[in-house]
Amino acid sequence: MLLEILGLALSTVPTLKGKIGGELFAGVVSPLGGIGTLILMLLALSVVANNIPNDYSLALSIQLLGRFFGRINRAVWTVIGAAIYVAIAITAAHNFNETLTDFLLLIGYWLGPWSIVVILEHFVFRRGHYSINS
Repeated sequence: MLLEILGLALSTVPTLKGKIGGELFAGVVSPLGGIGTLILMLLALSVVANNIPNDYSLALSIQLLGRFFGRINRAVWTVIGAAIYVAIAITAAHNFNETLTDFLLLIGYWLGPWSIVVILEHFVFRRGHYSINS
C-alpha cells in the first residue's frame, strides 16, 4: 500500500503530470543531478538481475519437455526465451495500460482454478499428510 500511495503522490505533482513509468521516476530523481542518474542506471541494471532467475528457470523447464529439448544447451534456451519476452515487451509497450489490465485479468482467471487444485490436493487427496521420506 505504501508504494501505491507513493505512486499516487508522485503522479499528482503538477510538473510530473502525464508522465508514466520510468519517465515519472526520472522526473522525480532529476533534481538530484549525478546521484539521480546513478539511481536510474542502477534501477535499469536491476531489471536484468531480476530476470536472470526467470530465464534460467525457463531453460530448465524447456529441457524437461523431452530428449530433443534436453540436448540443446541451457544457455541457448535462455537466449531464445529472452528474445521472445523482449519482443512481447516491445509490442506491448505501445498500449501499456491495456496490456497490463489484460495480463492482470489473465492472472485473476488462472488463480481461481489453481487455488481449487491446491486446496483439493491438500484437503481431499493428501488430507494434510505429506511424506518427507520419499
